[in-house]
Amino acid sequence: MLTDRQQLFVAEYVKDFKPTAAAERAGYATPPWSDEVRAAVDEEVRNKRELLSIDAALVLREVATIAFASMGEFFNRDWELKDISTLTDIQKRAIEAVQIDETDHKRTVKIKLHSKNAALEMLGKNLKLFTERFEVSPTDGLAELIAEARARVDDAKRLSEVTQ
Repeated sequence: MLTDRQQLFVAEYVKDFKPTAAAERAGYATPPWSDEVRAAVDEEVRNKRELLSIDAALVLREVATIAFASMGEFFNRDWELKDISTLTDIQKRAIEAVQIDETDHKRTVKIKLHSKNAALEMLGKNLKLFTERFEVSPTDGLAELIAEARARVDDAKRLSEVTQ
């Protein structure tokens, strides 16, 4: 069973997942990590995910929405901006910002989409498309190099015995 302060730490930690800040807010000098506290954090995160119905598939779908959005979806065939009421919810979620500038005779609307590169990178990492691979192959003549090094060590030992 957690103490009141440990429960407070868990509640503070799941707000921003910053252990040092959560520890300070709960009155600790350092995070009070223990198996019991970690289990409580895991349980709290599970509860929040269930409450919000958030799972990995939902997050990946949202990232994919951003990754595969096209600016062309927001214009008609004459490259005039579509009315926002005609956009789908998926299209709207890809928008990061809309800026409207009006002057006496002209109205300018700028749309900025969320970062396609960042979303593609997240998807690629999740699918392990960008994992770094290192190939290790035996060095040609490795046995000969080891034998030569051993011979030098033996020579150095003999030389030191002779000079003593």
